[in-house]
Amino acid sequence: MRRLLDAGLIAPSTRAIRDLGGASTAGPPPLSEAEREKALSYRRQAERKLKMARLLAGGEMAEEEREALLGAALLLGRALAVENRVPEPAKLEEGLASPVSLFWGGALDAIRQFAAEAAAPAGVVVAALEKTLAPAAA
Repeated sequence: MRRLLDAGLIAPSTRAIRDLGGASTAGPPPLSEAEREKALSYRRQAERKLKMARLLAGGEMAEEEREALLGAALLLGRALAVENRVPEPAKLEEGLASPVSLFWGGALDAIRQFAAEAAAPAGVVVAALEKTLAPAAA
């Protein structure tokens, strides 16, 4: 490069570079009070449905337990949507698809399998929902 520069075949130049993306290290603004309340309400409803599912499982009412778990998953999906500022799912299938699916973490596969297969074990979904509910409760 030095020889090309000395021969005059290339010229040194300095370019000013600036970020056009407006990089802000602050991240997204915090949730408004109304958004926090809405997400918390969905989480509380999901906790109640999960508790109901546990009671129904103890009473050997598998069909009712399944409906309660699917309802809890939908409510938790709505809470995740509100917390992450994406459209709220109207049905569970929407809550298990993108963009909400990005926020389920490790629980996504268990919930998808449970929703798709009527014979899928409920215990795995109960544990997955409890784990997903735990961060907001702490």
